[in-house]
Amino acid sequence: MRKPLTLLLLFLLLSCQNQHFQVNDQVTQINVIQVSDRSPSLNQYEREGKIIKEITSQKKIDHIRNALAKTDAESTENVDLALPSYKIHFLIENKIVQTLGYYPQNENQQAAFLSVEKERIYLLSSSLSLLP
Repeated sequence: MRKPLTLLLLFLLLSCQNQHFQVNDQVTQINVIQVSDRSPSLNQYEREGKIIKEITSQKKIDHIRNALAKTDAESTENVDLALPSYKIHFLIENKIVQTLGYYPQNENQQAAFLSVEKERIYLLSSSLSLLP
């Protein structure tokens, strides 16, 4: 009886962990990339962009990681969502380890990050100053 209960608890714990944003704590740089002025096509989103800000301060990187760890995650699996005009690359020693789309906060929406691979959107409760 104990073994099935342990397996069930482990499964539930792992399922819950997939809901939250996770990024390697060894990140040494974050690049903010502008893909386009308007919602890009998937091809533009994946292949184009210009770095508009490089963040190398470990204090700022930790602040961004901590803010993202507190986000509310929602599935985008059944949602027709326009791709964001910005991307955020998380780097370790100049190698991209994670990419998120970025929707800056404006009067109509709160700031959010999009994981195309995980089909998740992470909604920020506070604003981050990622754009120059």
